[in-house]
Amino acid sequence: MRSFGRSTWWPLVCPFPLIALATAVAAQPPPQPPRPDRATQDKGTKLSKPTARARKKAQLGLPPPPAPDAQAVVLQAATGASPCRTALSRDGHVATVAPQPSRDQRCAIEDPVRLETVSAGEEGGVTLPDRPILSCKFASSFASYVAAIVAPLGRGTLGAGVASISTGPGHECRGRNRAKDAKISAHGRGLAVDVAVLRLRDGRQVVIKDMSGDSVKRYVAGIRQAACGWFTTVLGPGSDAYHADHLHFDLETHGSSDRYRICQ
Repeated sequence: MRSFGRSTWWPLVCPFPLIALATAVAAQPPPQPPRPDRATQDKGTKLSKPTARARKKAQLGLPPPPAPDAQAVVLQAATGASPCRTALSRDGHVATVAPQPSRDQRCAIEDPVRLETVSAGEEGGVTLPDRPILSCKFASSFASYVAAIVAPLGRGTLGAGVASISTGPGHECRGRNRAKDAKISAHGRGLAVDVAVLRLRDGRQVVIKDMSGDSVKRYVAGIRQAACGWFTTVLGPGSDAYHADHLHFDLETHGSSDRYRICQ
């Protein structure tokens, strides 16, 4: 037999199985990353579902309600004050917590305070010497009214700012118009105040029962008319005999809706 010398023979390997394997591997999806352990997983912030009222406002294109004032939230947390008292303090008014002034449950006051000073911005502080006991809700409305109307209108009409206002005690547990069997007055719930005298910074006084001079009359008429935007009841001289010597302001609810006002 003829020899062709020593030579090495390599077997011929078919490439088709390798191609098929590579194709199969490429077709498989990439491995998913391992899921974190639930105990250590950051769950993030859970978003609350919008309320029906919020959804309705969104549909109507109304702006969302404002976020709570950060300063007010911090002050409330630090002092334990009610939101109303926190707002009074934030606006510069001076009001101290008052105990319930009466044992009669009909004359209980919601969030009672003694309103001592109203901050009237550039007009300065307006003191209330009687330190009336009021519901904080009413104290807030009265302070806003004095700061926005009573103080600046005094300077504009009478040429002098308002230094102080005589209001009486505010709270009085009694019937309306002091009638024995009448419904409890708004005074009984700290929702009313009676303005009898306003003292100006130049020493003059505006006495409601004895208004003399055209400028004083214009001033009292102006603050009386404007009060209808802050209070649900405004009475004074000419309304009846019970209010002949003072201006009466209250936040009494009239009828079935608090939108009804008695403005006389």
